[in-house]
Amino acid sequence: MKIEILDLGTNNISSIYKSVYECMGDEDEISVITDSIQSYSPDLIILPGLGHFKTGMKNLRTKKFDNLVKGHVGSGGWIAGICLGMQLLCDVSEEAPGISGLGIINASVKKLPPEERVPNIGWNSTSKTIDTHHFSSLDSQRDFYFVHSFFVEPENKEIVLSVTPFAQQEFVSSFLSDRILGVQFHPEKSGKVGRDFMREMILWSAQ
Repeated sequence: MKIEILDLGTNNISSIYKSVYECMGDEDEISVITDSIQSYSPDLIILPGLGHFKTGMKNLRTKKFDNLVKGHVGSGGWIAGICLGMQLLCDVSEEAPGISGLGIINASVKKLPPEERVPNIGWNSTSKTIDTHHFSSLDSQRDFYFVHSFFVEPENKEIVLSVTPFAQQEFVSSFLSDRILGVQFHPEKSGKVGRDFMREMILWSAQ
Protein backbone atom coordinates (compact mmCIF):
# COMPACT_ATOMS: atom_id res chain seq x y z
CA MET A 1 0.00 0.00 0.00
CA LYS A 2 1.35 3.43 -0.96
CA ILE A 3 0.50 6.62 0.97
CA GLU A 4 1.33 10.16 -0.10
CA ILE A 5 1.20 13.12 2.30
CA LEU A 6 0.75 16.49 0.59
CA ASP A 7 2.97 19.24 1.97
CA LEU A 8 1.22 22.61 1.65
CA GLY A 9 4.05 24.34 3.47
CA THR A 10 1.76 25.50 6.29
CA ASN A 11 1.93 22.71 8.85
CA ASN A 12 4.22 20.30 10.65
CA ILE A 13 4.40 17.46 8.14
CA SER A 14 6.91 15.53 10.26
CA SER A 15 4.32 14.78 12.94
CA ILE A 16 1.90 13.45 10.32
CA TYR A 17 4.63 11.35 8.74
CA LYS A 18 5.73 9.95 12.11
CA SER A 19 2.18 9.01 13.03
CA VAL A 20 1.61 7.22 9.71
CA TYR A 21 4.98 5.49 9.93
CA GLU A 22 4.21 4.19 13.43
CA CYS A 23 1.13 2.54 11.97
CA MET A 24 2.70 1.30 8.73
CA GLY A 25 6.25 0.45 9.82
CA ASP A 26 7.52 0.72 6.23
CA GLU A 27 8.99 4.06 5.21
CA ASP A 28 9.25 2.93 1.57
CA GLU A 29 5.46 3.02 1.36
CA ILE A 30 5.11 6.60 2.69
CA SER A 31 6.03 9.72 0.74
CA VAL A 32 5.85 13.43 1.53
CA ILE A 33 5.46 15.36 -1.71
CA THR A 34 5.82 19.10 -2.28
CA ASP A 35 4.62 19.21 -5.89
CA SER A 36 2.13 17.21 -7.91
CA ILE A 37 4.83 15.99 -10.32
CA GLN A 38 6.27 13.93 -7.45
CA SER A 39 3.07 11.91 -7.11
CA TYR A 40 3.13 8.31 -8.25
CA SER A 41 -0.14 6.37 -8.15
CA PRO A 42 -0.79 6.32 -4.37
CA ASP A 43 -3.54 4.29 -2.77
CA LEU A 44 -4.23 6.95 -0.15
CA ILE A 45 -3.58 10.70 -0.26
CA ILE A 46 -3.49 12.54 3.06
CA LEU A 47 -4.23 16.26 2.86
CA PRO A 48 -3.26 17.92 6.16
CA GLY A 49 -3.34 21.64 6.82
CA LEU A 50 -3.19 24.50 9.28
CA GLY A 51 -3.97 28.16 8.89
CA HIS A 52 -6.19 30.21 6.60
CA PHE A 53 -8.49 28.74 3.94
CA LYS A 54 -7.31 31.26 1.32
CA THR A 55 -3.66 30.41 1.88
CA GLY A 56 -4.40 26.70 1.77
CA MET A 57 -6.19 26.96 -1.57
CA LYS A 58 -3.46 29.20 -2.99
CA ASN A 59 -0.79 26.68 -2.06
CA LEU A 60 -2.87 23.80 -3.42
CA ARG A 61 -3.13 25.51 -6.79
CA THR A 62 0.49 26.69 -6.88
CA LYS A 63 1.70 23.13 -6.31
CA LYS A 64 -1.03 21.79 -8.65
CA PHE A 65 -2.31 19.63 -5.81
CA ASP A 66 -5.86 20.70 -6.69
CA ASN A 67 -5.80 18.77 -9.96
CA LEU A 68 -3.95 15.90 -8.32
CA VAL A 69 -6.58 15.48 -5.61
CA LYS A 70 -9.50 15.82 -8.02
CA GLY A 71 -7.95 13.31 -10.41
CA HIS A 72 -7.21 10.89 -7.59
CA VAL A 73 -10.79 11.04 -6.34
CA GLY A 74 -12.15 10.81 -9.89
CA SER A 75 -10.21 7.62 -10.52
CA GLY A 76 -11.56 6.01 -7.34
CA GLY A 77 -8.65 6.74 -5.02
CA TRP A 78 -8.86 7.19 -1.26
CA ILE A 79 -8.28 10.57 0.37
CA ALA A 80 -8.22 11.84 3.95
CA GLY A 81 -8.32 15.55 4.84
CA ILE A 82 -7.12 16.63 8.30
CA CYS A 83 -8.15 19.92 9.95
CA LEU A 84 -7.80 22.61 7.24
CA GLY A 85 -7.38 19.75 4.78
CA MET A 86 -10.92 18.63 5.62
CA GLN A 87 -12.22 22.14 4.96
CA LEU A 88 -10.36 22.48 1.66
CA LEU A 89 -12.31 19.50 0.31
CA CYS A 90 -15.49 21.59 0.56
CA ASP A 91 -17.10 24.20 -1.71
CA VAL A 92 -16.66 27.49 0.14
CA SER A 93 -15.62 28.94 3.49
CA GLU A 94 -16.77 31.94 5.49
CA GLU A 95 -13.10 32.46 6.29
CA ALA A 96 -12.37 33.40 2.66
CA PRO A 97 -15.43 34.79 0.83
CA GLY A 98 -15.10 34.49 -2.94
CA ILE A 99 -12.48 31.73 -2.76
CA SER A 100 -13.62 28.37 -4.09
CA GLY A 101 -12.57 25.18 -2.35
CA LEU A 102 -11.93 21.88 -4.10
CA GLY A 103 -15.64 21.16 -4.24
CA ILE A 104 -15.17 17.43 -3.73
CA ILE A 105 -17.68 17.48 -0.88
CA ASN A 106 -20.81 19.64 -1.17
CA ALA A 107 -20.38 21.58 2.04
CA SER A 108 -19.82 25.04 3.48
CA VAL A 109 -17.23 25.92 6.09
CA LYS A 110 -18.68 28.16 8.79
CA LYS A 111 -17.31 30.07 11.76
CA LEU A 112 -17.87 28.70 15.24
CA PRO A 113 -20.36 30.75 17.32
CA PRO A 114 -18.67 34.07 18.20
CA GLU A 115 -20.22 34.14 21.66
CA GLU A 116 -18.06 31.15 22.59
CA ARG A 117 -14.29 30.95 23.01
CA VAL A 118 -12.79 30.86 19.53
CA PRO A 119 -10.49 29.37 18.40
CA ASN A 120 -11.55 26.09 19.91
CA ILE A 121 -8.33 24.66 21.32
CA GLY A 122 -8.11 21.53 23.42
CA TRP A 123 -9.37 18.01 23.93
CA ASN A 124 -12.92 16.91 23.21
CA SER A 125 -14.97 13.81 22.56
CA THR A 126 -16.51 12.47 19.37
CA SER A 127 -19.66 10.41 18.78
CA LYS A 128 -20.19 8.36 15.64
CA THR A 129 -23.38 9.00 13.71
CA ILE A 130 -22.87 6.44 10.91
CA ASP A 131 -23.31 2.72 11.47
CA THR A 132 -19.99 1.45 10.14
CA HIS A 133 -17.49 -1.05 11.52
CA HIS A 134 -14.72 1.39 10.62
CA PHE A 135 -13.34 4.07 12.97
CA SER A 136 -14.44 2.61 16.28
CA SER A 137 -12.06 5.01 18.03
CA LEU A 138 -14.55 7.80 17.32
CA ASP A 139 -16.99 6.13 19.70
CA SER A 140 -14.47 5.10 22.36
CA GLN A 141 -15.20 7.80 24.96
CA ARG A 142 -11.65 9.10 24.46
CA ASP A 143 -10.81 12.68 23.50
CA PHE A 144 -9.10 14.02 20.38
CA TYR A 145 -7.15 17.26 20.10
CA PHE A 146 -8.74 20.20 18.25
CA VAL A 147 -7.41 23.57 17.08
CA HIS A 148 -9.87 25.44 14.84
CA SER A 149 -12.16 28.42 14.43
CA PHE A 150 -14.32 27.03 11.61
CA PHE A 151 -16.29 23.83 11.04
CA VAL A 152 -17.75 21.95 8.09
CA GLU A 153 -21.48 21.84 7.40
CA PRO A 154 -22.22 19.23 4.69
CA GLU A 155 -25.35 19.54 2.55
CA ASN A 156 -25.90 15.79 2.84
CA LYS A 157 -26.19 15.03 6.55
CA GLU A 158 -25.87 11.31 5.83
CA ILE A 159 -22.11 11.68 5.33
CA VAL A 160 -21.57 13.02 8.86
CA LEU A 161 -19.37 10.40 10.53
CA SER A 162 -19.07 12.01 13.96
CA VAL A 163 -20.08 15.08 15.93
CA THR A 164 -18.43 16.85 18.85
CA PRO A 165 -20.06 18.99 21.57
CA PHE A 166 -19.28 22.69 21.63
CA ALA A 167 -20.98 24.97 24.17
CA GLN A 168 -24.73 24.39 23.82
CA GLN A 169 -24.52 22.70 20.43
CA GLU A 170 -22.29 20.39 18.41
CA PHE A 171 -20.27 20.51 15.21
CA VAL A 172 -19.28 17.97 12.57
CA SER A 173 -15.92 16.56 13.60
CA SER A 174 -15.64 14.09 10.71
CA PHE A 175 -17.37 13.07 7.51
CA LEU A 176 -17.20 9.95 5.37
CA SER A 177 -18.40 9.81 1.78
CA ASP A 178 -17.42 6.60 0.02
CA ARG A 179 -13.61 6.90 -0.27
CA ILE A 180 -13.42 10.47 1.03
CA LEU A 181 -12.71 11.08 4.71
CA GLY A 182 -12.40 14.38 6.55
CA VAL A 183 -11.58 14.99 10.21
CA GLN A 184 -11.49 18.31 12.07
CA PHE A 185 -9.27 17.07 14.89
CA HIS A 186 -5.54 16.33 14.75
CA PRO A 187 -4.98 12.56 15.08
CA GLU A 188 -1.21 13.13 14.99
CA LYS A 189 -1.51 15.23 18.17
CA SER A 190 -4.06 13.04 19.94
CA GLY A 191 -1.85 10.45 21.61
CA LYS A 192 -2.91 6.81 21.65
CA VAL A 193 -6.45 7.40 20.42
CA GLY A 194 -4.96 9.37 17.51
CA ARG A 195 -2.68 6.46 16.62
CA ASP A 196 -5.64 4.10 16.85
CA PHE A 197 -7.55 6.33 14.47
CA MET A 198 -4.62 6.45 12.05
CA ARG A 199 -4.49 2.66 12.00
CA GLU A 200 -8.22 2.54 11.31
CA MET A 201 -7.79 5.08 8.51
CA ILE A 202 -5.10 2.96 6.86
CA LEU A 203 -7.20 -0.21 7.19
CA TRP A 204 -10.21 1.65 5.76
CA SER A 205 -8.20 2.74 2.72
CA ALA A 206 -6.75 -0.73 2.20
CA GLN A 207 -10.13 -2.38 1.57
